[in-house]
Amino acid sequence: MTIPNFLSLKQIGLLTPFIQVVLILVLFGIAVITQWYEYKRTGKTYGKYPWRISTFLSSIYEEIIFRGIILFGLLTVLAPLFSVVISSILFGLFHLKNYKWQTKAQTRQQVLYAGIIFGPIASVIILWTGTIWLAVIFHYLHNLFVDAYRKVPINERFIMLSNVFLILPVIFAALYHQWLYCFFATGLFIFSRLFHWYRISNRSSQLFQIFKTADWMFAVGAFLYMYFYIYTYTKGKVELILNTLLTLVVVFFWYGWKRADYEKLHPWFHVVAPVVSSLILIAVN
Repeated sequence: MTIPNFLSLKQIGLLTPFIQVVLILVLFGIAVITQWYEYKRTGKTYGKYPWRISTFLSSIYEEIIFRGIILFGLLTVLAPLFSVVISSILFGLFHLKNYKWQTKAQTRQQVLYAGIIFGPIASVIILWTGTIWLAVIFHYLHNLFVDAYRKVPINERFIMLSNVFLILPVIFAALYHQWLYCFFATGLFIFSRLFHWYRISNRSSQLFQIFKTADWMFAVGAFLYMYFYIYTYTKGKVELILNTLLTLVVVFFWYGWKRADYEKLHPWFHVVAPVVSSLILIAVN
């Protein structure tokens, strides 16, 4: 009996099959450990579920069922768009099972989010890679982020959510082999999160100022490299348009940095700058 193609491990960029397996095992371990401590403290996992090992395996079996068997099965008879829509709707409805542990409103929100947002994103990842395993990694990371997001004070949640966008230029820089920019983008992703963490938890610490400075320096490095990248690989109107777009982002960053309420504008910068940088990388390539 042959293994279905969607279950096969394939190299995706720098992610070899071995690295993918290690990442899945590490993320599984992190989920189990963090939820074990929460269960000991509250008697629940993820704030509402009982202790069940299937909860920690859901990122795997849900991808196998909904983006593997169902999505690839539908692709044999339907166009990709309809296949994604139908499999995502079924994925959303599957979460009706959680009504036992949450309110009707929470169940409704979970069904809609899973069917309209998460399902299509995971489907696109699988259609792009031809295998479920990168989507499994994404699923585990998503669940860890949602759990952390749940524990953050409401007034800090937009800041945390905006940090997710900073991973976009890291991904596209790696895809297009722009390793120096990948270095700056990765540093920005790491130090920005540390800066915001210390801003919430220990603002008086010297590390807060160190991480804030590092965040700023990596941002400057990323901007300078992007100007160099546009100058090197584009000409004429395209160069003018991309430089204008990047300069608007720089002006917004500098304007926000000089303001006393910089920290209120900072999350918006985390959304705008990575999106613009990713679009530039895509446009040039």
